[in-house]
Amino acid sequence: TAVSRSSAETDFSHRGLSFKIPGIQVDGMDVRAVKAAGDLAGVALTLAFWGRLDFEQGRYDEAQRRCQASLETARSLGNRWRMALPSLYLGRVAIAMGDGERGLDLMQQALYIRQEREDQRGMAETLMQFGDVFHERGDHDLALRRYKQALGVFVRLGHRRGAARALTQIAFVLADAGQMETALQLATLLGEDPERNQRTAASLDKLAAALAKQMPSATAAAIREHARASNLDAEAQRNALPFP
Repeated sequence: TAVSRSSAETDFSHRGLSFKIPGIQVDGMDVRAVKAAGDLAGVALTLAFWGRLDFEQGRYDEAQRRCQASLETARSLGNRWRMALPSLYLGRVAIAMGDGERGLDLMQQALYIRQEREDQRGMAETLMQFGDVFHERGDHDLALRRYKQALGVFVRLGHRRGAARALTQIAFVLADAGQMETALQLATLLGEDPERNQRTAASLDKLAAALAKQMPSATAAAIREHARASNLDAEAQRNALPFP
């Protein structure tokens, strides 16, 4: 039973580090301590998701408070993985509140953490967030670079919805940059995707409205028809599911 004879690592809380699994040292004979450690990890994740929701609804003060609490909880547990999501949205909040340099630093920290863990889906989602930031700033080149990086990851993962979302954002940037024909080709491709979903359809409808300002109405109308059909298909699929 001697740990020193069976393994070079005698601290059980570190056994999972080579597999990118964080750990915390807890007295295993103390049931309450074990439960408290698990509860804290759940609290950190819940606060991060709550902060993200606050950010998306424009409640930046609440988002900052909850994401900071999530980050501090994860840090107290030594759980670096749980620090990625609150760092990402603390960055988005900082940028929205005018502190762009600090915001980009926090977002980069989140990307580093997900790269360390080899969390491909998380990396793609973080790259999408970078693309959104640069697109909002009007930096088309950087936005396209980040969206294309995210697209590459989604394609490698076989994540069709993520790839469709990245392509839609690329089309938006191209349209804003004046590359209407390329944007139109991407929009048409997305409209013909048999696995398109309601989110993609809504994005296509917005893209069609943007293209309609600078292209013939008949062309934009064709994209809008794709979007309308996509919405109907997605709604029919949702209603056919055996659960809400």
